[in-house]
Amino acid sequence: MSASHDLDRGTAHQPAVWHLPHARNEYFSGREDELADLRKSLVSHDALRHVQAVWGLGGVGKTQLALEYVYRHKGNYNIVWWMGADEPSNLALTFARLATKLGMEVPEGTPLEDIRQAVRRSLNQREDWLLVFDNAASVEELRPYLPNERRGHVIITSRNPNWDQIARPFALRPLKRVESVDFLMKRTGKRKVDSAVGALAQALGDLPLALDQAGACISQTRTDFGGYLRQFELHWGELLRDVRQTGDYPDSVQMTWELACRQVQDESPRAYDLMSLLAYVGCDAVPRELLRGAEGLPEGLSDIVSDEALMEQAIQTLANYALIRDEGITTSMHRLVGNLVRDRLAEGQQRMWADGAVKLLADVFKFDSQDLASWDYCATLLPHALASTFHAEANRVAPRATVDVLENAGRYLAKRAQFEEARGLFERALALATDFYGETHPRVSAIANNLGRMHRQIGNLEEAKACFQRSLSIDHEVYGDTDPHAASVFNNLGIAMHESGDAKAAQQHFERALQVFEKTYGADHPKIAHVVNNLGYVLIGNGDLEAARTHFDRAMEVARMTYGDSHPILASIMVNQGIVFRTMGEAAAAKGMFEKALEIHEAVHGETHPSVSRDCSNLGLSLQEMGMREPALEQFERALKIDRALYGEQNVSVAARLAQLGRLLLEMDNEPAARRCFIRSKAIEEACAGAKASQS
Repeated sequence: MSASHDLDRGTAHQPAVWHLPHARNEYFSGREDELADLRKSLVSHDALRHVQAVWGLGGVGKTQLALEYVYRHKGNYNIVWWMGADEPSNLALTFARLATKLGMEVPEGTPLEDIRQAVRRSLNQREDWLLVFDNAASVEELRPYLPNERRGHVIITSRNPNWDQIARPFALRPLKRVESVDFLMKRTGKRKVDSAVGALAQALGDLPLALDQAGACISQTRTDFGGYLRQFELHWGELLRDVRQTGDYPDSVQMTWELACRQVQDESPRAYDLMSLLAYVGCDAVPRELLRGAEGLPEGLSDIVSDEALMEQAIQTLANYALIRDEGITTSMHRLVGNLVRDRLAEGQQRMWADGAVKLLADVFKFDSQDLASWDYCATLLPHALASTFHAEANRVAPRATVDVLENAGRYLAKRAQFEEARGLFERALALATDFYGETHPRVSAIANNLGRMHRQIGNLEEAKACFQRSLSIDHEVYGDTDPHAASVFNNLGIAMHESGDAKAAQQHFERALQVFEKTYGADHPKIAHVVNNLGYVLIGNGDLEAARTHFDRAMEVARMTYGDSHPILASIMVNQGIVFRTMGEAAAAKGMFEKALEIHEAVHGETHPSVSRDCSNLGLSLQEMGMREPALEQFERALKIDRALYGEQNVSVAARLAQLGRLLLEMDNEPAARRCFIRSKAIEEACAGAKASQS
């Protein structure tokens, strides 16, 4: 953003696109020099300074500085998007939601990678945006999300100082003493400054988080600065002996929290129980709805969550001691507070709360791919699902519930095309299920099948086949080979066989799956359309075009009966049938199929979807074979434009489109233009091959 877009635009303006999960800190004070420095760098004419990485130790106030900057300068932006960056899969989902807010068409099933690239390209075209990545771990995790042009602004908060490759590192130090004193006065509402205020600030290391905690305790217990300082010093040695150290933050921060936790434990055991549960379900933005009416929680807490007034009272108690932030529909706890709460619990209590947290998530985290409403709810609960399973595994509790949550989270991420992340969850679920249920249990079979699908999606075909074979061996022992689940695995194994070049084995597996599905469901079930389509695709490769044509006709008939005349599944089968027609020399019939598929995909996905690009390419080939070169040129150019917008210039798909266009231009006697296409195509292929080699 240029310097002209500075404070003269005011702060009353609310950005049109706005995602900020935290309210403004009413007690924020000081940091004027840091805020001015941050602003000066972000509006600099040097684009490299448009990405600022605020780093420092835990408790120094990195997030609060970024938050205050956003609220002060929101009038300078039309887009403000805040993202928690500590969990990669959740970061990807939050970034993807920005696409919808920007007005982009995001059809069901669009890979998150495609959405991410599209959002970056959109931001590259404008300069009115601010992205905040809170608690980021490393350059490698964040780089894929940064727009290349750096025309807008980015703030990163992190404990890691090593950001020179992509940002200007901005070291945040403890507050100046005068700022610490001002903060304590403001936080406690006291007017009289005495010598104990400065002494307390010094004891707390001038760290904002420790100061905030101490100020909350002073205000809540109606003590004075000297009284709190005496209590702090009195318990210092005892706390250092008795409290387990995590190493995540200075002792002074831990001491202030420990004193607050003790106060809450004495004043309201119910509130303390609620805080213990929050520490095990993922501290940030825990939905109230997740807590209300939860069953199976330890006695005492179950009374709170079933009574609205009691729960609000417990939340208010914790907020009064600054142990949580009450944000209305959500409740947040600083991650370091969560560490302390878990650390100070006895081993038996740790196991109890880890057990309760993962069972709570298992009751509500249910992913149904057919129910789009469950997608949004799962996106909200995902960080809490991941946190609860982590703590459950660490404490060796609730394996059944943990497996359920891991599997649902894996299925959800797979549907969002986060295949690597889903693979990791399925691997954890499989190991836990095998240990809990035994090697030959049906749950193990189901998870092994899902894991195989993820391996196949990321190209690990041998690992995929091994997973499918493991699943089939269990199904054979438990159900026999005529069970529908076994048939689904046969179908998945057939796809992996075909992709690895064993068309004969693939055909056998598809035929076996088809036989079971027909016997179980009849001839018109949706599963029939899928497996018949797969079988037809194999038959194309075998050269049996008539048989492939028959199979695609049947698949289209079943798909029409199930989904109607305008579903993308039907369009995909039409594309395959069109390929058969082209191969058989029936270009006009192929053209008709591709045109119908294109019409469906445009209506469902919009005009810039990858499926539309493929349809345009196939349609162009048919038109070219019919001698209709100008219309073919139009389709090839459209496909190239879509792929460039989707993937950027350095992509193998763009190289293929350029080569396709070059061949047509040669036919049209435009040799100079054809040569340019071929040269550019080859350069892209070489660049992509070099990049792939450097990563291996």
